[in-house]
Amino acid sequence: MSIPTCAVLVRLYDQGAQAVVGAKVTAKLDRYEIYQGFAVPREVEGVTDAFGECTLSLFPNVLGAAGSSYKIKISPTGGLKAYSALAVVPDAPSANLDEIAELVAEPKADFQQFFEEVSGLASDLVGQATAAKVAAQAAQTAAAGSATAGAGSAASAGTQAAAALASSQSATTSANASEASRVNAATSEGNAAGSAAAAAGSATASAGSAATATTQAGNAAASATAAAGSATAAAGSATTATTQAGNAAASATAAAASAAAAAASAGTIVPTVTKPGNADVTTGRVVDTTVIYDVAITAPRTVTLNTTNPATGDRVHVTRTAAAAGADLVGVAALKYLNPGQWARATYDGAAWVLTAYGSL
Repeated sequence: MSIPTCAVLVRLYDQGAQAVVGAKVTAKLDRYEIYQGFAVPREVEGVTDAFGECTLSLFPNVLGAAGSSYKIKISPTGGLKAYSALAVVPDAPSANLDEIAELVAEPKADFQQFFEEVSGLASDLVGQATAAKVAAQAAQTAAAGSATAGAGSAASAGTQAAAALASSQSATTSANASEASRVNAATSEGNAAGSAAAAAGSATASAGSAATATTQAGNAAASATAAAGSATAAAGSATTATTQAGNAAASATAAAASAAAAAASAGTIVPTVTKPGNADVTTGRVVDTTVIYDVAITAPRTVTLNTTNPATGDRVHVTRTAAAAGADLVGVAALKYLNPGQWARATYDGAAWVLTAYGSL
């Protein structure tokens, strides 16, 4: 039995509407996915052709059990900027990437202070890891200049350097946890606040690990100072401590980036209300939009539903009050036409907008 796939077409053009040739397109699952006992390939790659197009055979996420999505990374040639997007592949023979990719929403104002605290914590983390690196470099210098103690102290320096390595590895693990929190925030608007909190917890853990690395690097410096006859071995151990402290700094930087990304991805789109007056209107990417006609209508008016980037469950509620008098109709796309004193609701089901309710006021 073969794993089902959907042919996802990627079209890439520059600002001059010219096809971008030779761009690398990578689609990677954000988590391991299983289909009827078989592991789904986690990463698929392609390169755009002379028309700026390439087709990726991707697993329909809606058929999986893990609630996965694909992270699409596009790396153009010729100095153009690379960018990424998230996509949930439908259970269909084919799809266009520009129709299934999800745009990242701005965070709600209620979460702004919380995200700033997360970013500040990540910045502190980077500072602590940098201090660890400086302490380890000091240990190397002290070891190189010390030639009067014994090989036993050098062995102790090696032990302390190993402890610094373990601490930096812990920082890396925490950074990975922060990245996982960011992905969860991007794929689930409802869990945005929880994902951001998880990112904050991961960043806090990284701060603790980096602080431990700083302490261990200090111990390595003290032991290296006592090193004597085995100055060469002590210098080697101190070099290892420097390298591991550098790794801790890199992990902390990654944690900061992940926390910031989680903060940027964790926004929930705020419901909106619009009154177009005696005019047509086109809705945007909002979870719940209310359109109210409350002035006289002098010509047929149309509410055009968002087709650029709708998400499953998006709703548009259109009301034509008694004050919106006139013989001309108000059309909710082509789903329902309203007279004065009527309303209708349309819902995006993941593939198309459908009429889900209507009535009279």
